[in-house]
Formats: sequence, structure tokens, C-alpha cells
Amino acid sequence: QYYNDGAIIHSWHGFILNYKEDFSNHPEYLAEIDGKRLGYGKSNKLCVTNKNVQNLFIEFTRKRIQDNPQFKYISIEPSDGLNFCDCINCRKLDGISNQVFYFANQVAKEIKKSHPDKQLGLYAYNTHTDPPNFKIEDNVKVVVASKGFQTSHSPMGIMQSWVEVETYQKLGLYEYFGIPQWTGDLPIIVVQDYINRIRYAQKNNFDMMIFESSVNINAAILMTLMSQILMNPSLKWEDVYDKFLEDCFNDSKIPIQRLFDRWHSSPKYIISDINYVVYDLNEATKLAKDPKEIQRIRDLKAYLHYQILYLEWSADRNNINTLKKYFDYVYNSSNRNIVNLSALSQVFAKNLSVDKSLQSKYTYLLNQKVLEFYE
Repeated sequence: QYYNDGAIIHSWHGFILNYKEDFSNHPEYLAEIDGKRLGYGKSNKLCVTNKNVQNLFIEFTRKRIQDNPQFKYISIEPSDGLNFCDCINCRKLDGISNQVFYFANQVAKEIKKSHPDKQLGLYAYNTHTDPPNFKIEDNVKVVVASKGFQTSHSPMGIMQSWVEVETYQKLGLYEYFGIPQWTGDLPIIVVQDYINRIRYAQKNNFDMMIFESSVNINAAILMTLMSQILMNPSLKWEDVYDKFLEDCFNDSKIPIQRLFDRWHSSPKYIISDINYVVYDLNEATKLAKDPKEIQRIRDLKAYLHYQILYLEWSADRNNINTLKKYFDYVYNSSNRNIVNLSALSQVFAKNLSVDKSLQSKYTYLLNQKVLEFYE
């Protein structure tokens, strides 16, 4: 039941599942909240100062390494969410960042003895975004989630705070890039912000970047272009972007560039922007001659159609009629990969689940709290 892909992901809950009997019999192994141990099945956070928990996690980690010798990293990242332990011993560590990285250090010290070539990985993320007030073991890889789930610093500010820590290793960078549930797959990715962080990371010897993203036409284009800069730091964004426009929209480059420049320079996207997009796409249609270029413009038109339906529904999310138009379009155009159907379904699952007219056509399957729709 433990993870076998070598990714740095939330791992404490997988650990707890693998030691169900131990955690069921020992509620003190799990977090204490307001003086109470919630126990197995009600908490996915560890009592990090409990020596038995530390030893179990060391055993768990060694088994994962033995079963998967090809892994470069073994994740020790906490389970997602809040409710870390506030027992008297954990409180003495003075903060959640100190808790998380203290526990990581205890595991890392023992793993180094048996597997000195292995790296343990975790995030600087959410309530443990800040660096701890002690040195981290050199076999612990820290990936900084600079944007999202933390408000104590600007994205660049939290990166800088980790760079200024005594350098024990190279860092990683985690970016949220077009998450459908947050943005409705709208084109509000501010390119220059990402480029600035990529350049800062490259300058300061970050050697890993992880993107969490949707698979949609907008994010896919930008991630493809940014990956070129990640692979070759000597490239300039302007040159990569211009080559993309020349290669894909040779005859319609001017209006398409206007469109992309607006899409990717503002963190907000409102209904009035639609008028400008319609104008640009109509002009691009008149200019394009190559069949492949014409098809790319059609894909952008399909994406624009989606944006209109999303914004109409988002203005009144209790309106079943606009919801139905929106969902029908997303569902019926899913083969074009314009937006991410499975992820977006979670946005309006609640609305579909209570409307009888929609239930007659669409049903949903609840599987580990993720709603997947099928006809």
C-alpha cells in the first residue's frame, strides 16, 4: 500500500495505513489536538516526538528503499492539511516547520547509516513553508512550494528565505500551474512571474522543478515552452515564445500574439475580455492559410467557447441551466483536450448531485472523495 513511483508526495497517510494495527492500538502515535488523541481513522498527522513512531517510520522508509532500489528520492512529506500535533513534547519544538523538519532529521540520520546514497524528500509547504531554526540533514531534499497554500511571504520571498539558509544542498521548486479547481482552466497564468522564479532558481542552484498542472490547451502550450528554458538556461523566454508563434501561427502571428499577451499578463480574467479575444480570433482566421494553422485557431475558438460558458456559470453557480450548458460542452468536447474534464467535474459535482434532471442523464461515482462522471 505504500507509494512505488519515487515521487515526493504526501506520504504520512500511506505510512499510517501500512501500520494500521500499531496505530489502532496506540492512539498516542497520532496527533493530539486540544488535549485529545483522535486515533486511527480520524487523524493523519503523527506525534513526531514519539520515539516509537520515529522507529516505525525508519523501518517503513528502509522497506521502501529495499523494495525500490531504483528510487532516487523517498518521500517523507506529511499528509496534506492541518491538525499537526500539539502535545506538550511537540509544542516544545516551537512551530510546525520545526516539527516537520525535526522528524525528517530523525529519520534521515538513521537512513544515512544504512543507505548513504539515498535522499529523503519533502516540501517547504503550507504551515511548514518556513525554514526551521536548525540545520537540516544533508540527505534531505527540500522542494519549496513558493506559490499556493501559504500567505506569510511572497513566492519570491519564501524562495529567498530558503536560499539564505546555510546551504546544505541544492533545493527544488514546486509550482502550481493552472489548477482547474482554482481557476476553472481559465487563461490566467502570468508567464513573467514563472519566468522570474525559474531564473532565480537557476541562479541559486535549485536542481529540481515540479509542476502541478491541468492538461488543457493553455497550460500545455506554456509548460512546453517553459520546459525548454528549464532544459537550456541560456535560452531567453522572448526567443522561445517568438519561435512558437512563428512555427504555429506564421500568417496570423500578430493577432494571436495580442491574444496570448493579454491572456498571460494578468491574474484576472473577466467577461469583457471576451470581446478582445473574439476580435483577435476573427482577424487570425482571415489571415491563416495553412490547414494546420487554421485548425489551431479553431482549437482556440473552442477554448474561448468554454471560457464563455464557464464565466456565465461562475457568475451564478446555483443556476442549473448555465451549469448544464457548461458541463455538456466540457463533456462533449473532452476528446479535444481543451480543458481537463475529470478535474473540472469536481467543481460542479455538488450541483449535479442534487438536480434530478441532470441525475437522469449523468451519474457519479464517489471513490475516495473524488467524483468521476460517466454517461
